[in-house]
Amino acid sequence: MNSAAISKSRSQMLAEAHQAPSVVAQQLLESVASYRDFGEQLRAKPPASVLTVARGSSDHAAHFMAYLIMARLGKLVTSLPMSLITLYQSKIDCQGLLSMAFSQSGQSPDLVAPMQYFTAGGATTAAFINDPHSPLAAAAQWVFPLCAGAERSVAWLARALLRPGKMTRCYKPHYRGSRNRWSAPHMPIGLPVWRC
Repeated sequence: MNSAAISKSRSQMLAEAHQAPSVVAQQLLESVASYRDFGEQLRAKPPASVLTVARGSSDHAAHFMAYLIMARLGKLVTSLPMSLITLYQSKIDCQGLLSMAFSQSGQSPDLVAPMQYFTAGGATTAAFINDPHSPLAAAAQWVFPLCAGAERSVAWLARALLRPGKMTRCYKPHYRGSRNRWSAPHMPIGLPVWRC
């Protein structure tokens, strides 16, 4: 890559980074009813186990969500080795499972197949995704668009900057002192910016 191309890429990356606050603001206006309903379902029947389905930079976003759930709810979260479903056809128990997938395009068969399996098996499934019309979105019961638009600089930039906003919306304390805090009206201490 020549110096002009590198400079253009850096300029595009900077422009995308500067757009992040306005996109997060837009995220807060999107899917408000869906987040409310998702939270009501999780509060009514808290999951016995939580699983993330992601790879690459999307897996970093999944780790953020996992950390938040483990730190605030005290529930262990597992990152799925996707080959358990795609290669070995393991019979994973789906009862009481919350499975959350994270992807930009939602096109990867190794993400779609596990979510189809979990949905068919009775798990609660949610996709956090930039393309709400993708095969991954179709495989999940709940779809939460990332609203990041097309990526023109580096593939992970929008996900790295914008997914934490989406993840934080799924966890908001329901009652002060309560450990059942799925998507309720107030934000955890230290995260006052993201609120519905």
